[in-house]
Amino acid sequence: MLPNNATNTSNFFESLLKLGFLIFLAITISKPIEIFIFKDNAAFQRALEDFKDQKLEDFKINLSELSAERLNVLDDLYNRSNTNIEREQYKKAFENIIENNSQRVDQIALSIENSFFFIEKTKILFNIQESKYVTFFISFLFILPWFLKIILRNNNPYYELKRAIEMRIIKEDYAAFTGHKNSLLHRFKDYRFNIPPKYLDPPFNTKLIRDNTIMNSSKKLIEKIYG
Repeated sequence: MLPNNATNTSNFFESLLKLGFLIFLAITISKPIEIFIFKDNAAFQRALEDFKDQKLEDFKINLSELSAERLNVLDDLYNRSNTNIEREQYKKAFENIIENNSQRVDQIALSIENSFFFIEKTKILFNIQESKYVTFFISFLFILPWFLKIILRNNNPYYELKRAIEMRIIKEDYAAFTGHKNSLLHRFKDYRFNIPPKYLDPPFNTKLIRDNTIMNSSKKLIEKIYG
């Protein structure tokens, strides 16, 4: 709870920041809901399957490029071998590489099929017109209470009365605290400290007292501290 000393510019940027955060929060919550709603949409499913197929195809190409050199070496050794035993060994090694690659492709295909791909699904949703309506509706639900609060705060005496009561409670509590603190400090006989206030509006402490005094000597500094 602070006194209302904000300028129009600061109020504008504060409102803009709140609005941006609400929109971000609404979109973050909206996307999982949209994915659930449009999971059976034909365009959504087609785009998602195309993405999965492309991911698998990219993996096959990379795996093929990585294995090509080894397969070429084995093929060359097989062609230059002079005994059937060597040829069988090279053939077996060649087949093992092919089989391992096939197994790895199957594993990746299963992993791709079971992956959720939240980011990619979110990208796909941007191309579905109906999804934009859901995003707008959920964003509207988030922004509406904030907008109504601004209207009511400016036109409803309830908020002014609430603010006045809160300010009074804070000031009364601070006055009681200050009186209790001073009574405790003055119990000490050697209490000589004169602590000047640092703010113009305690206990809110939003306006700092500017001290333009220049201390030219240690004597003046001591006098300022001890009074």
